[in-house]
Amino acid sequence: MTKSVTALVLGIAIDRGIIADVDQSVLSFFPDYADLRTPEKDRITIRHLLTMSMGLDWNDDAPYTNEDTLNRSLDPYRYVLSLPVVEPAGSVWNYNGGATALIGGILGRATGKRFNVLATTLLFDPLGVSDVAWTWLPNGDPKNWCCLSMASGSIGLRRKGKAANESLLFRPSTSSRWSPQATTTAMTGWPTSCHRSSLMITCCRCRCSVRAIAVSQGMAAPRRRSRPEVNE
Repeated sequence: MTKSVTALVLGIAIDRGIIADVDQSVLSFFPDYADLRTPEKDRITIRHLLTMSMGLDWNDDAPYTNEDTLNRSLDPYRYVLSLPVVEPAGSVWNYNGGATALIGGILGRATGKRFNVLATTLLFDPLGVSDVAWTWLPNGDPKNWCCLSMASGSIGLRRKGKAANESLLFRPSTSSRWSPQATTTAMTGWPTSCHRSSLMITCCRCRCSVRAIAVSQGMAAPRRRSRPEVNE
């Protein structure tokens, strides 16, 4: 669920013109990380974060070294972007919280506000959602990829745009820039029991099923055992 909230907040930010589009380079939002730039890393875009195909060396399996390091880092976004490139961006699907963490960092850089503030302003307040609890990083940012606590069923997004909540979140003149993408299936054959969107893999319990689906879409996926997690 936390990753779904991140995707919605990003979608609203694009709708409002805060972020231009999903094809912006990730490193363009972090000019102070100039020492990390390489031609390969310059090709990583917001789209690759949303589809978890940024190509950096992230392992989400036990002993969870990458996520534990991210959780302890005073500069978590630098940590993620400092990881070596192991695949071209967009070529291999690899489930990881670091990609979603970078979306929160990008929104923070673009607005000067922490992700929890943006989520409240752009998403929760318009929907009347108030009972929300985050977990926190050492730098004061919320974990926007994991462990958000909120009432089940608080947020819904309907396909055709007639639900009251969509009219609150997306302006009719520009909602086509995001909403249709966020309510259609990204990968043919994605299990119907899984939550999914065309630009956001949101359900970690479906990771074992994704390999054949990803390959059928021209994107390789490593063999991974699914780690049971709650409320991601």
